[in-house]
Amino acid sequence: MARADVINAYRLFLGRVPEAERVVQNRAAAPLSKMLRGFAGSKEFSERVLRQLASGYPLPHFRIAAVPDSEIVAWAVETLPLGEPAKANIALAKTWRDILTQIVCDPEFPENFGPSFDEELLALLRRRQAAVPLEYKGREIVGGVEETAIFEIRGWAANLLNLEESLTLEFYLDNLFVGVVQTQHFRRDMQERLGGSGNFGFLFNVPAAHHPDLEVERLLTVRDSVSRMPIAPPMRVRLAPTEALDSLFRLHNEVESLHTSIERLQAALPRVIADTEYPLAMYDAYRKAARNDLMANRVAQAAEAAALAYQPTFSVILPKEDVPSRMLSSINSLRRQTYRNWECLVCIPQLDDEVRSQFETLCANDGRIQVADVSTEAKAWEKANAGLERASGDYVLWLKEGDLLSADALFEMSRVLQERKPGLIYFDEDLFEGEGNTLRYLLPVLKTAPDRDFLLATDYIGNAFVCSRRLVKEASGLRDEFGLACHYDLVFRLLEQLKPDELLHLERILYHRHAPSQLEEGAQMSARNADFIACARAHLQRIGSAAEIEPHEDPYGIRRPSCRRVVWPLPEPPPLVSIIIPTRDRADLMGPCLQSVWDSQTHYPRPFELIIMDNESCEPETLQLFERAAREHGAKVIPFHSAFNWSAINNHAARRAEGYILLFLNNDTQVLTPDWIRELTSNAIRPDVGAVGARLLYEDGTIQHGGVVLGGRAVHEGGGQRPSDGGYLGRTALQRNVSAVTGACLATRKDIFLELGGFDEMNLKVAFNDIDYCLKIRAAGYSVIYTPFATLYHFESKSRGLDNDFEKRLRSQSEFRTMSARWGRAIECDPFYNPRFNRTGRPFTRLRSQQVISMPPELQNDEEELWKEE
Repeated sequence: MARADVINAYRLFLGRVPEAERVVQNRAAAPLSKMLRGFAGSKEFSERVLRQLASGYPLPHFRIAAVPDSEIVAWAVETLPLGEPAKANIALAKTWRDILTQIVCDPEFPENFGPSFDEELLALLRRRQAAVPLEYKGREIVGGVEETAIFEIRGWAANLLNLEESLTLEFYLDNLFVGVVQTQHFRRDMQERLGGSGNFGFLFNVPAAHHPDLEVERLLTVRDSVSRMPIAPPMRVRLAPTEALDSLFRLHNEVESLHTSIERLQAALPRVIADTEYPLAMYDAYRKAARNDLMANRVAQAAEAAALAYQPTFSVILPKEDVPSRMLSSINSLRRQTYRNWECLVCIPQLDDEVRSQFETLCANDGRIQVADVSTEAKAWEKANAGLERASGDYVLWLKEGDLLSADALFEMSRVLQERKPGLIYFDEDLFEGEGNTLRYLLPVLKTAPDRDFLLATDYIGNAFVCSRRLVKEASGLRDEFGLACHYDLVFRLLEQLKPDELLHLERILYHRHAPSQLEEGAQMSARNADFIACARAHLQRIGSAAEIEPHEDPYGIRRPSCRRVVWPLPEPPPLVSIIIPTRDRADLMGPCLQSVWDSQTHYPRPFELIIMDNESCEPETLQLFERAAREHGAKVIPFHSAFNWSAINNHAARRAEGYILLFLNNDTQVLTPDWIRELTSNAIRPDVGAVGARLLYEDGTIQHGGVVLGGRAVHEGGGQRPSDGGYLGRTALQRNVSAVTGACLATRKDIFLELGGFDEMNLKVAFNDIDYCLKIRAAGYSVIYTPFATLYHFESKSRGLDNDFEKRLRSQSEFRTMSARWGRAIECDPFYNPRFNRTGRPFTRLRSQQVISMPPELQNDEEELWKEE
């Protein structure tokens, strides 16, 4: 019996590929009749396929192909012992359901091979087939519910017989109708799997009237409104936050006490955790839940604060601006601190007698509050400096009028200072509007590890930081030179004096910023932007950099007035760049790629070296393209005779390259920004930079790559978003540090590449080699930079194909194991992805509670989705 028979049987009867090569060999050694009995009579077929078939639920087969191809149809007709009517119907079948129904219901199949099908399931299947209206037989619905956060349900659904159709879905809880939604969200992953428009995704928010229904567990069913077919088997859900957290901690306790069950629990925990996560749109509920937890624990925390060995004093400077009532709110947030060793310097103009009288009363009641006199005409920076002159604490922070500190802010800072004494600590923050009982939290600003590139592009630290009073005094405090950017200026001046380990990001939301009105924001925007550009420019001049600061412009996105672009200089003479493009045939992709590269030549001040790595191309069109590239453009065409090994091909080219900069480029890319080589090279040549990656777009203009996010997995940031969206806090539109970038367009210095051993051609032949190289770069002390100012199309995997067949899947699993063993800790903790964000699903979409963050990372990972983007 042929090996192909076994693989086809797996596809038809089980809807999947074989789990291992040895299984294929064992089954192929048996006679055909025994092999077919093994599949059709197996428990897996009965439970995963036949039961789904009889119940009208989607079959698992769409994971290997949306519809059966001609090869599987021909195999079923020619190989299986079926009656002529069944064979004729299979030859005309459009879906997996059609083929399997004919096989199961044909009496000759069990007569020949003897699998004993469940009679109840067969009867149910026949009744269902007889009851389906004729017009519904043109529909084959598949889908899934992937995320169930608090009162929010995400998933996808499609009609396999009309992949351009937008479905209307109905939602039921225990057969109670709760609402409808249309599939209209673009899903790149499902488009690549199924084809069609890709608009298969849905997001359903459970109406408020049904929130009480979800306090207990319910059976969720999602149906196609036309055929009434469910998109997936019903699932039990409970979407209320308290109960979800209870479930999580019950499982967590079981993990600790029942070590024999650890593997089963590790698989269950990530899905329970997802139920406890809040969508960003529900940040107000998330923050208030965290505040309630803190209030319930404040007495114990105050006792812990009093017992700390080191008791630093914090000087909080609060300049008066316009609204005295907001100042009182700020002071009250100080008086609620669980850590008590602080002083507040309230900076009030001398002639403001009414406000002064009010605050002198406060001072009499609480000796930690003091009034610092300032002149009536004093500017904001002068008021802040007046407070600094009166301050006596070890550390100082500035609190803007109306802004609030979280009740545990000073405690968390003090706790960090027990172990180390950084000169500057910055922390996460959020925006809120309203006051008192009407207060509503709007947006969390969750920051990353120190990132000077991102700080030059946008002031992500703001005034949410605390620093050594001694260092601030030595730096002469705040200055007037840059107007509204006075704190931005102070941060840069302190960074110029601090060692890397003296700057710390405290991963807690400790500062609550009163959201400015649109009128306030608009009135200051123009002056503010000019001040920040001048401030960033002055910093670069002080550190001896010739880089230039420009207002942010993005030809493929939108202009971001509060952000900036850094244009790094090229040396004279500029370095030679070697562009390396591997390919095997596919002139239809390679031709446009090469043409776009040649068209950009005039935007780099010297000719580049173009190396085409020919991995056994044989098509005449490709060979003619190579000949023209060599003759007209001086390209080097280097043959590589071996099976496809991306790492080995590029390593071979790198050794042959003459350039100082190696620019690795996929053959399924196309240049969009003409100065892309200059942008990548000017960054790659910086002494502290090891690799630079570009922004890559799909053919439809959405983002394919905006940097790689780790944190228990490796996914491309911004995937499927429009460049104009900018991603979370504008990240995909700004240059910044990342843990890794894709090798589809990656620039690096040749000396670093050779020193680090290049790409791993032994263990990582196709996937993860770029991630591995970037992690080696960071381990060696260099930065990895993402820049959106070099933008290209990337028609992902068109030339090689996706890893969805059996052999490729085995290789991918091996490469995943290599990465896990080599980079376990580095993969778990991405310094540029805040740990408060979700570790499964799309990055930057959901928030995890502090209790979940405190759990060991290995309990939070869902291995089914690790590395899925790669």
